[in-house]
Amino acid sequence: GTRDLIKEQIKAREAILKPVYLQAATEFADLHDKTGRMKAKNVIRYAVPWERSREYFYYRASRRMLQDDYVKQLKDEGSVSYDAALE
Repeated sequence: GTRDLIKEQIKAREAILKPVYLQAATEFADLHDKTGRMKAKNVIRYAVPWERSREYFYYRASRRMLQDDYVKQLKDEGSVSYDAALE
């Protein structure tokens, strides 16, 4: 019926437009997620070399988890607030 015809037309139109939307999405991501752009916007301080990235982020995550545990201990004791514990 008419409903099935409309569904087929929609699917055909989606198939035609999919490459265009994929290209636009890829370009958008490339413009926003490049290290040069992120550095220019002060989102990052520097780029981590690919060869060191696993090691860098492992130690960064480990340090952050230890820091959060320490801050939680200080808060649980009631001695300081979260912001004061970070200082």
